[in-house]
Amino acid sequence: MPRGLRRYYESGQSHFVTFSCYRRKPKFADTRFYDLFPLCLETMRLRFRMRIYGYVVMPEHVPAAAGCSASPNTATWLKRCTISSCRSVSARRV
Repeated sequence: MPRGLRRYYESGQSHFVTFSCYRRKPKFADTRFYDLFPLCLETMRLRFRMRIYGYVVMPEHVPAAAGCSASPNTATWLKRCTISSCRSVSARRV
């Protein structure tokens, strides 16, 4: 992290976040994974009392506008959402 940079997680503001698939592979082009993401996102939304304003599932990444009203910061729920998605994907592999 650069010196002098301050992060304000608990400010109650909304954030625009983008996360991508491992090595930018188009995993969401497969409908099994495409359909799985909203389920994982809904689980995290309920667990962390998040506000999801919108998201777009693209073949290799997902941009989203969201806010978190509970105690975990944006980085925490984003990390948990991606881990949850990865575990669900791993469980569905044949």
